[in-house]
Amino acid sequence: MAIDPRGREQFHALLPESLVARAVLALLGLVLFVLAFFFVLAVAIILSAVATGALLRWWWLSRKLAPARAGGVIEGEYVVVERTGHERLEKPRR
Repeated sequence: MAIDPRGREQFHALLPESLVARAVLALLGLVLFVLAFFFVLAVAIILSAVATGALLRWWWLSRKLAPARAGGVIEGEYVVVERTGHERLEKPRR
């Protein structure tokens, strides 16, 4: 690597001088650019899929909890499995 009088490296000295070598170098640069583009595209697709899944899960859980947060009456059916003889439950002693 050549150094100019001011102490800076001259990178243009590293470039090949022949036309064929420059064409091969340009083709290699283009291939690397295309590969990098598709790599970034694949990472973006994977990250967007993960973010979509996380948002859908958050929406699903918050949707199920919304009636409980509303403070309204929760209605439902039940079946008495076994009668104990007590008409109402006793409060637990502390």
